[in-house]
Amino acid sequence: MAVLMFLNQVLDQARSQKGHTITRKQHCPVCDNVLAVEITDKLGSRLGEEYVVKDRIRSQYGIDSLYGKEAWFGNKVVCTHCLTLVTLPMDKPLTADQIVLPKEVKNGTAN
Repeated sequence: MAVLMFLNQVLDQARSQKGHTITRKQHCPVCDNVLAVEITDKLGSRLGEEYVVKDRIRSQYGIDSLYGKEAWFGNKVVCTHCLTLVTLPMDKPLTADQIVLPKEVKNGTAN
C-alpha cells in the first residue's frame, strides 16, 4: 500500500532536500487544483520524484487532496475537487520558456 501525503507535506519534503530543487506542478484546467507534482534537480531528466493526486479528505475547512508517489506523464487522473477526468501531459525535454534559462538553472547547479 502506497503512502498518501498532503501537498504541503510533499513540498516540505522537497524543501528539506540538499541542493537546488525544482518543483513542477500540473493543474486541473477547470478548477486549478494541483493534480501532479514533479520534484527534481534537473529539468527534463525524469530522475526526480513524481506525485499524483489519489484521493481526497473533506474537513471543516474544505477538501484536501492526497498524493501518492507515481510516474504521471501521460496518465489519466480524476481531479478530486471538480471530478473532471484529465490527461496529464507527456513529458517533453524542455519547453520554450525553459530553453531560454541559463544552463546552470537547467542543470540544477545555480546558487
